[in-house]
Amino acid sequence: VVIMRIEQLIHLKKIAETGSINLASKNLFITQQALSQSIIKLEKELGVFLLNRSKSGVSLTVEGEFVLKEGDKIIAISENIRNHFLQQQIVPATYFNISSTSVAQHYLLNKPISYFYKNFPEITINVSVKTSAEILQDMINDRAELGFLSELIINAQSDLALVEGLSYVPLFASAMDVMFNVTSSLAKYKKLSVEQLEEQTIILLKNPNSKEDIIYKIFQPEHFPKVIIAETEQLFAQMIKDDLGCAFFNPIADFITPQSISPYITTRPLEQSVHITFGYVVREENYHSNPFIPIFCDHLW
Repeated sequence: VVIMRIEQLIHLKKIAETGSINLASKNLFITQQALSQSIIKLEKELGVFLLNRSKSGVSLTVEGEFVLKEGDKIIAISENIRNHFLQQQIVPATYFNISSTSVAQHYLLNKPISYFYKNFPEITINVSVKTSAEILQDMINDRAELGFLSELIINAQSDLALVEGLSYVPLFASAMDVMFNVTSSLAKYKKLSVEQLEEQTIILLKNPNSKEDIIYKIFQPEHFPKVIIAETEQLFAQMIKDDLGCAFFNPIADFITPQSISPYITTRPLEQSVHITFGYVVREENYHSNPFIPIFCDHLW
């Protein structure tokens, strides 16, 4: 007899979404070992392998795709049952407070907010766009249920200073690219290091929260004497086009792309020691005591 739990199907779905048991376990707030054992037990019960495991990550087998396709229907039914009874527990003027960077708001919050409007219209969602430092203070002082921000990692060191009781859940990672005119001397390199850029002119787009901007965290103006601050996006693009220096491009977060500037702009990746993750900070006790937090997080994808 196969005793399949909804929890196991949710585990399989999260692994498929993230492509990583490590990342999936962080999203689910369980250990990697517990997650692996959950899938192994399901595989033994069904008598098939559900995952292809390799050094580059995990993916679904054909059998795993079938189980997830059918399992999604079961997960949806269980969510409908849960939501039905949760709706009856909501008291008037229930607020769900979120602190977020502008990039996270643009890319991460639309789907779960729309889901809440549809399924929990009695809940008022308040989104405050702030800097990373302000978001962390909101989470430390318990002024928000979730804080969405980015994490800068240089040489395996994170710039996030979390206090006890807070956890950061990375949703995806993004590399930083350098963009410049094809005639630049940088074009001969396949990838670039921060040290190689120290003698280059760096073009930065003026940001009212520049000290919190990721680019400024990497390239602090006081350490890079050749920095030009462009007041507008148009001037920023024109300066790169005119080969006045190089700039930085985040393939996920940036609205200004090399292609939008000129066909004569090219890019090179920064070395792997520098990368960014996007995710959320949550207070662990709230995650387990407030049922709406995991529901919101489950619909980020």
